[in-house]
Amino acid sequence: MQTRITRAVLFAVAGFAQWGAVAQVDEDTPGYFPFWIPALDDAATFTDMSFLNPEPAGASGRAQIRDGHFYDAAGKRLRLLGTNLCFRGDFPEKEYAAAMAGHLRKLGFNIIRFHHMDNGTVPWGIWLPDYSALDPGQVDKLDWLIYQLKQHGIYTNLNLHVSFTYPGIPESAPGEFLFGKGLDNFYPEYIQAQKDYAAALLTHRNPYTKTTYAEEPAVLVIEINNENALTNIPWNALRAMPEPHQKELARLWHAWLAAHYPSTEELRTRWDEAREPLGDELLTDRCFEQGAEGWELEQ
Repeated sequence: MQTRITRAVLFAVAGFAQWGAVAQVDEDTPGYFPFWIPALDDAATFTDMSFLNPEPAGASGRAQIRDGHFYDAAGKRLRLLGTNLCFRGDFPEKEYAAAMAGHLRKLGFNIIRFHHMDNGTVPWGIWLPDYSALDPGQVDKLDWLIYQLKQHGIYTNLNLHVSFTYPGIPESAPGEFLFGKGLDNFYPEYIQAQKDYAAALLTHRNPYTKTTYAEEPAVLVIEINNENALTNIPWNALRAMPEPHQKELARLWHAWLAAHYPSTEELRTRWDEAREPLGDELLTDRCFEQGAEGWELEQ
């Protein structure tokens, strides 16, 4: 098995290198021939890795996590090799879905991450043009593709909030708050918007699998909120947080402090418990007053 996988990888790399060479020369160059890797190829060749996924995804039931690892319901350890579909790539035309799933299975993938579905309106994303609800046509394409992936032994990783732009964020806000990053950890309207979207998507019943996405054993992972935290936003950006979000964060913070400390003096006492005076400077010539003397330069 290891030999077959290695050969497939080498073949793919060699193929891309050859394609690059052909693209740079005239078609009539002696010794060259056109070569490409088909995008929807599920033919049984020596590069076929589909034997890794012999049965429908979730066939034995919902997967479980034990000691930090995925196992299927039958107790077999799951190894996961996946890739992303993004934006309108999450919603291919239905006539391509079966071949697409077959091609991904042939490449050895057994999980697909549906990323940036929430970014925009049809055809770019999953929303109706007015963002009032999920677009039925887009949802149907998604349903059909996930069904085909399941039949080909490929699990699904559904992403919820990735790049939906919440209303009320001014264009002048620091870029760190793009798509409401950080803000929807505490701002009530954005939290409710996440709940509404999750409910609409996860309780929707896929007519092809006959299950909701919350019930579907082929849905292995649900990512609630992508790359999103207040702690990874620089202090200067936090200070420039737009209103009314900054006011709401300050309100929550002050309420938390008041609930934990009876007075400002008690707060200072508790927060100063671990304070220690600064020790001696450990860096020699930290301001480089003597140039690079005593420092070792590397590139």
